[in-house]
Amino acid sequence: MVLGLLTAMTSGSAAEIAHRLERLRSPVRVLYVAAHPDDENTQLLTWLSRGRKVRAAYLSLTRGDGGQNLIGPEQRPLLGVMRTHELLAARKLDGAEQLFTRLRDFGYSKSADESLKRWGEEFALSEVVYAFRSFRPHVVITRFPEVGDTHGHHLASAQLARRAMQAANDPKMFPEQLTRGLKPWKTHRLFYNFPHFFRRRGVMPPPDSKYEIDIGGYDSWLGQSYGEISALSRSMHKSQGFGASARIGPWKETLVLLEGSRPQQDDPLSGLPTWMTVPGGGPFAEAIEQANRAMDGRLPSAVIPWLGKAHKATEGIKDPILREELRAAVESLLIDAAGLHLEARTESAEVEPGARVSIEVQALARTPGASVVLRKVSGPGFEDIPRMVLDGKNVYRFQASVEADASMGPTRPHWLEVPATPARYMSPEIDHAQQPTVPAPFQVAFEVGIGGVGVRAERPIQRHWVDPVEGERTEALEVAPAVSVTPEVGVVVVPKGRGQSLSVEVRAGPRGFSGTIGWQGADGAITPERQRATLKPGAVTRLEFQVLGSLRARSSVRGTFAGDGKKPQPAWTRQVIDHSHISRMTYRSPSAVELVPAELSVPEGLFGYVPGSGDVVAPILARLGLNLETLDDQALLNGELNRFRAILLGIRAFNVNQSLLRARDKLMNYVRQGGTLVVQYNTKNWSSKLDVAFGPYPISISRLRVTDEGASVNILAPEHFLLTTPHQITNKDFDGWIQERGLYFAESWNKAYIPLFSMNDPGESPCEGSTLYAPYGKGHYIFSGLSFFRQLPAGNAGALRLLINFLEASRSQGEKS
Repeated sequence: MVLGLLTAMTSGSAAEIAHRLERLRSPVRVLYVAAHPDDENTQLLTWLSRGRKVRAAYLSLTRGDGGQNLIGPEQRPLLGVMRTHELLAARKLDGAEQLFTRLRDFGYSKSADESLKRWGEEFALSEVVYAFRSFRPHVVITRFPEVGDTHGHHLASAQLARRAMQAANDPKMFPEQLTRGLKPWKTHRLFYNFPHFFRRRGVMPPPDSKYEIDIGGYDSWLGQSYGEISALSRSMHKSQGFGASARIGPWKETLVLLEGSRPQQDDPLSGLPTWMTVPGGGPFAEAIEQANRAMDGRLPSAVIPWLGKAHKATEGIKDPILREELRAAVESLLIDAAGLHLEARTESAEVEPGARVSIEVQALARTPGASVVLRKVSGPGFEDIPRMVLDGKNVYRFQASVEADASMGPTRPHWLEVPATPARYMSPEIDHAQQPTVPAPFQVAFEVGIGGVGVRAERPIQRHWVDPVEGERTEALEVAPAVSVTPEVGVVVVPKGRGQSLSVEVRAGPRGFSGTIGWQGADGAITPERQRATLKPGAVTRLEFQVLGSLRARSSVRGTFAGDGKKPQPAWTRQVIDHSHISRMTYRSPSAVELVPAELSVPEGLFGYVPGSGDVVAPILARLGLNLETLDDQALLNGELNRFRAILLGIRAFNVNQSLLRARDKLMNYVRQGGTLVVQYNTKNWSSKLDVAFGPYPISISRLRVTDEGASVNILAPEHFLLTTPHQITNKDFDGWIQERGLYFAESWNKAYIPLFSMNDPGESPCEGSTLYAPYGKGHYIFSGLSFFRQLPAGNAGALRLLINFLEASRSQGEKS
């Protein structure tokens, strides 16, 4: 079903052409505002775009890189890239557009005040104002309330939208934006999308300002209801585990008017501008109406003459921004109505600065009845003027080569080209930063005449290949360094007196590599200082370095490479993000490693690990020398567990591992016979009920968390053996934590459990549910919501010392707390 719907909704399909034509019947634009990827109401966006046929967009304040990942190891910047493309996949289905700001998801926030303080209140407001002035919505809809008990980012998104409604129309507010060709913009109405669960709690919308709409309609072009389409859109947020079931039949949404003009009827979109009220819009409206009447799903080219008239009519539109937007929309429709296939292919997805790559350009008009002339084809360093009639029978092919300028740097996500702060992306180009992506670095321009209208279209140069499971896939040609140097880890923790290996993957670029790989800033802490590598194009090898156990101070080292006879220069990493529901991407970042000395005792014996979702704690422990064995379903259900001194469960393990639920009694028996079980956090919410009794005694998990990474920690049982063996845990071990202390703490528990810590965010009551210990039979059970999954990858030695203490509980059997 998904594949069929995606096929119907590709830009050149008759169904999609019809939708876009109908959307041009109205000048109305609607902007939906929230904080993160997956916050949006996909069914409302589907109804707006595909039902009411207005131009709709979702403004997500952040790219969601502070969240977790249910389906892979990507975290922080890589997760932000991944979630950006999940949003694009969702918008491709529901028909809306996607916008962002330069605000960063710095993790869970408990108040709007904290969020705005971290972002910078005026900066945050300016970002939303820019979105208003560039998209120019007639209606804005917020997802969240402005006050209440929810994520501070959520509350802040609603507050910023209300303030931006006034500020966007004030030329004195952020006047620097007006030098970019923007103008003050007056939004007609601001609505709040009143949530259904409020009604279930007995909270009702104000009767004098509510508007109820049925968004459960059916799209005959696509053969799907808006509920079915939106479920597919929602299910693109796979990294967050947001698969959704389809709704069939009527579905009511409530919009509460917060500001602006009151609709003339019960319809919240009534009384808004039409083409008749837009200066110069009458002729355009007439041509678009004729194009809609002429639309034939079997012969979309029938609309070309009327699109030509609409293109001409855009000259009469007085608003220059609107005029250019309409012209671009009509030209895109002309290309698709003619069935134009415009493409530039290459055998490689990478090119080095200063190098050339061969490409093949193709052009074909596939719709009968379309009059298309290919006038010019050009790209970086080449030009062809075929003046060829494309009649559907002959494919235009042109061989060329393009050169990457020697000054070009590696291709990166545009919002990450400048190092970010924890709360902001620092890209100086706000107009680019608010876009989901920017055009690929290498484009081929096609100039064509369609029905007498001159149209220019750009297409990225792409590599095509066939995946034996997914079929044909593509990726854009990008600039890559001569060689990539990707450390296995970004942080190496070095126990005193015990050296640690530092493994790096070295991958040659398209021209191969011969030279040395080394480190800048190591000051003798890494041996050897450099190593040779000779690789054919695209070949990969692994080099092993050693970080000396004599390391005394934390330091950052930068990977370098030097071609034969050349000076060393900074190296770049290469990490591929490859999930079937989004585009394949290569993420490049400066090759760097943090070296962290630590007073650590590494335990001996065999330990077990049950994977959760996106948890990298286990490989970090294994790197230190811990003998760690991953338990698959077979080993968990049928293997002998008493081989292990302790078993560690990954984050969300009970949420995502069905075998773990079936093995619950076996695990408790393992503890009773003398084993140690360490359970990291699991979620409990509307989608993850967590009904299993995951401890030996009753324990209830909540959404309690401490988001202030510097919050004071009160050690409740300083003499408890878990806090003394093998490491004496003190408050210093909680210094330097990142993003948060922990999450999904216990809210109530059986008296058999002993809380080890008390902590709280500013202004809140102390919470003792972060870490609980219970003796059970001869063994030890430990629950901890502390965010080891964030602290260990960041090289936090204190968190590592504490986790090792937990795993060493069996070393102190017989001790009493």
